[in-house]
Amino acid sequence: MSAEVVFDLMENKDIISWTALLTCYAQNGLAQEALAFFKEMLQRGLGSPVFCITSVLRSCSSTTDLAAGLQIHSRAVKLGIDDDKSVENALVTLYAKCGSVRVALKIFNSMRNRNIISWNALITSFSQHGNEVAAVQLFDLMQEEGVCPDDYTFVGLLSSCSRMGLVAEGCEYFKQMKSKYNLEPKMAHYTCMVDLFACAGRFSDAMEFIVSMPCQPDQLVWEALLSSCRIHGNVELGRIAAKKILEIRPEDPSPYIILSSIHASVDMWDEKAWNRTVFDTQRARKDTGTSWIDAQECSENIFDALQVGVT
Repeated sequence: MSAEVVFDLMENKDIISWTALLTCYAQNGLAQEALAFFKEMLQRGLGSPVFCITSVLRSCSSTTDLAAGLQIHSRAVKLGIDDDKSVENALVTLYAKCGSVRVALKIFNSMRNRNIISWNALITSFSQHGNEVAAVQLFDLMQEEGVCPDDYTFVGLLSSCSRMGLVAEGCEYFKQMKSKYNLEPKMAHYTCMVDLFACAGRFSDAMEFIVSMPCQPDQLVWEALLSSCRIHGNVELGRIAAKKILEIRPEDPSPYIILSSIHASVDMWDEKAWNRTVFDTQRARKDTGTSWIDAQECSENIFDALQVGVT
């Protein structure tokens, strides 16, 4: 029996049951459902406890719905809970993921008690929005303040090193995960390392690293390699990476497309035509993207709902 069914069967629903289902939506990646459910809560005149606000802010973050996030932030201020640490962390994450780095940094600097979630949100934001130097500097500052990094911290850190071409530094950070912080690298970290070597054109190091991995590389590892093969025009490794991806996901059209691009970049037009023929034969299709109109409509609905008086 699902949580929704249990909720619907309840005769007397209080704010705890409403918040529980809202949190369930948010934690399971059902952002649109969470936002719609929150709108219904507001229309019914229910309160907005801290857990409720943080859950809906997480949903706004996952969909990078800044318009709705701004309204939730405003509501948190009116409720006087915007200085709660969990709300502050959710706000830093929201603005960071939406690219409003300055706002995220302002909230971060105003926090009296930062934790690893606060630091990770900002490091990741800097890394993803072209300020990799600041991401590395923030990691150093985090260590100076005695905050111990976790798995997520190193994803942002290694990604920054990859974008800046800091191979030696990235390798050192990767080693420190186990030697200094007793963290076991996960697939995301292995992917970052392959990307680090491959982006720098060090394909032999990238392949050596893949071979030495203690686990079977997944699709993302090979995609990182294939992406750099396209940048550097490495046909041989590009074919290997494309083949590996297709072994994992035969229905994925992207290897054909990228490999075709690599062949074209080095004037191998016959091979490009062959790739396109295979691609067309298999009737592969790109995944359908989500329309921005849907997100806009959701934002407007939330905006309307938030005109309800604060309770």
